[in-house]
Amino acid sequence: MSYNILIWNARGVANKSTQSTIKYLIKTHRISVFAIIEPLIKPKPDVFSRIFGLQYKGANKNGQIWIFAENGMEVDEFDDSEQVLHGRVSTDILLAPFYLSVVYGKCTREARLPLWDKLRELAVQCEGLPWLVGGDFNIFVSDEERQGASIKKKRTREMTYFANAINDCQLLDLGADGAKFTWARGNTLERLDRALIGEGWTDMFSSTRVTNLPRVMSDHGPLLIQCQLPGPPIRPPFRF
Repeated sequence: MSYNILIWNARGVANKSTQSTIKYLIKTHRISVFAIIEPLIKPKPDVFSRIFGLQYKGANKNGQIWIFAENGMEVDEFDDSEQVLHGRVSTDILLAPFYLSVVYGKCTREARLPLWDKLRELAVQCEGLPWLVGGDFNIFVSDEERQGASIKKKRTREMTYFANAINDCQLLDLGADGAKFTWARGNTLERLDRALIGEGWTDMFSSTRVTNLPRVMSDHGPLLIQCQLPGPPIRPPFRF
């Protein structure tokens, strides 16, 4: 059995075509938890729960990150900040809850400093627990994760801050199938969206696969995270 998570900087959800795309992705990939980044409108829980077929669970303080989950799944114990919406996800099927931090990083190096501090704070709380961090970080970790006109601009310090935060939090980058870059504007391509896991994540899920889905209706591609629960042990056939 798997739990599939979808995280997408959709650049607005008022558009009917964007809503239809989200509905299609949720149905096609059997999404259990959906996080939308940069909705550009105020939350309308009843309206969007009906449209997406998932239950609205909450938003961060500036309304830039929303979380939805399927019926029977709870998301609570929120830690709410401008760049992270963190919560505990639980269901009767899981033996224990897991923790999800959805990130929407600011566009400048200085503005992202509170994000790295918040992740370090959450890492202490989630030490040894199943913890997934994913979203739009608005920065990458190496020059190999971008190409195009902007590559002439050196961003070494920004990349170092991000890499140090990943290391300090003892997070593992899962990599991704699909497109190498998750964001595009003109001829500039960058990997701004990713998923990271804490040390305790593999204690709950036997495998986790990340796929960068094609960009549509946004300059960011959706991030699909498929988390496989361990199956029952296979008994060897009886032999006399």
